[in-house]
Amino acid sequence: MSNSEHVISFFRKKANLIWPIVLIASVLRLYGLTNESLWIDELVSAVIADPKNTLGFITEFCFREDGNPPLYYLILNLWFNLFGYSDFNARLLSALFGILGVFSVYSLGRKAYTINVGLICALLSSINFFLIYYAQEVRVYSMLFLFTCVLSSLLIDIYRFARFKNYFLYGLCSLIIVYSHYYGFFVLIAHFVWILVQWQLKKIDRKVLFEFWGTLIIIGVFYLPWVLAVIRLSTIDDYFTYTPRITFIFDYIYKYWGKNPVALIIMIFSIFVFFRRAAKKSYDLLFGLLFFIPLLLPFIRSVIVTPILEIRYTIVVLPALLMIISRGLNAINKKRLKTVLMLVWVLASILNISFVKKYYLNIEKTQWRELAYEVSNFHGFNGEIIYVSKAQRNILHSYYLKKINTEINVLTYEDIDFEGVTDSEAFWTLGPIPSDMKYLKDHFNLIKVIEVKGIGAKLFTRAKKL
Repeated sequence: MSNSEHVISFFRKKANLIWPIVLIASVLRLYGLTNESLWIDELVSAVIADPKNTLGFITEFCFREDGNPPLYYLILNLWFNLFGYSDFNARLLSALFGILGVFSVYSLGRKAYTINVGLICALLSSINFFLIYYAQEVRVYSMLFLFTCVLSSLLIDIYRFARFKNYFLYGLCSLIIVYSHYYGFFVLIAHFVWILVQWQLKKIDRKVLFEFWGTLIIIGVFYLPWVLAVIRLSTIDDYFTYTPRITFIFDYIYKYWGKNPVALIIMIFSIFVFFRRAAKKSYDLLFGLLFFIPLLLPFIRSVIVTPILEIRYTIVVLPALLMIISRGLNAINKKRLKTVLMLVWVLASILNISFVKKYYLNIEKTQWRELAYEVSNFHGFNGEIIYVSKAQRNILHSYYLKKINTEINVLTYEDIDFEGVTDSEAFWTLGPIPSDMKYLKDHFNLIKVIEVKGIGAKLFTRAKKL
């Protein structure tokens, strides 16, 4: 058999089609990984997970300062210790989570429905703008998508075979997801409601229901060390987000696909077909709950108490949305129409990412890296002080300036008296100068301005204005 015949034979097996899809996903997530600087949220992750920090320090810092569960930072810290402390390695971890997420959503679709549904899920997730974007960001979100898929797959295992191994793995992955992000709890709530409904419908017996409850109780016991952090966080009344509009679900769905109107039209048609022909199985209810509960519960709290709904947190609903869409597409009777719709969707998505959004070319994030290099390498600068806001000091000093190995001292506007500064002939200020810094503006000459995306720097001399 010739090589070409071997290749044809290989791809005649449907299951093997997942590998070219994973390859597409890998290219889209690994290409241009360091085209842009880490922006401030990513820098927070990188600074917390500094390989010099101990696991105890990271956990304590998350508990007292950051507010987020510590697991992602602990994994990132281990990753840095193994492979090095750099922008590329920081984003590579998220990209690998994203690639594994494509395979895991395929496995979930195949287990819940058919291999066709799994392949469609994988294909759509591989070209999904939202998933690509967060697979290239040093935050927890691609990991959150991955473990939502894994956890839902384990729930199906429990539903089919109520064995100790399945409960153990479900409990372990539950702890991973809730120690990674608080929205993991909404996934568990959706799972619990579904199990309860299955018991009411007499599709599982009381023994399975009680065993599942017991698993959730054990998860709660292991989460007790973090309960105080949750309580403290619940008292905060400002999460840097806004009260969502009633139409937020439609806004989010449009943004999940990169505001691509072609994808939106095909998606609406697929969902219509799903409800018309396909929405009959127990797992359809599971994915319906998994889609609506992590959206509606945060929405209700955001309206009544404090806004906590943010689109990037809702990445946990994408596995369910992909299942619903894929079920709809797979239920289309005309094979040619089904194929054309998927090809158009793929082509429209790639064109949207590459040529409309110019995702791999445009600079959208604040370019802290470029600013740090510009300031450090400016040939006319012999000073040692950079003034920034207090919130930016640790970020700038603890990552990019340290990596450049510069001796520049970083101070804050709040901590300095410009009239008493005598240890440097020139100094930089980063970002907008506070309005109350009249002395600075009146007594120093501005000799250099550097502007990069999202932020700028100004170099002042001490020579008084005449």
